[in-house]
Amino acid sequence: DKFLLFMDGNSLGFTTNGILKVREVATASYSGSELCLSGSGSTIRIATDEGVVKRVFQLFLRSQLSKALGTSRGDTTTIETTFGQAVWLEPVELRTIERQTKTLVIV
Repeated sequence: DKFLLFMDGNSLGFTTNGILKVREVATASYSGSELCLSGSGSTIRIATDEGVVKRVFQLFLRSQLSKALGTSRGDTTTIETTFGQAVWLEPVELRTIERQTKTLVIV
């Protein structure tokens, strides 16, 4: 399965294989090897490793901070996606783009 966590404005969403599973993630937790995301009446549990969990929590905390402040940071850019379709970027290709453009992409 391919998973995508994305920012839509100040809200965080989660898709599996391009299908929206959780909109407006409100809580995130991790126990053992299972990540749990809940929001808008949906909850999903995913078996994953600690490295992925750290990246998920960074983005989750960013979304919560954006909501609390009511603004986005000036040094970040959010690229919005439609809820019906999202694109998967392979990690190796994404890291190559980051190195070439000297940016950090969090999806």
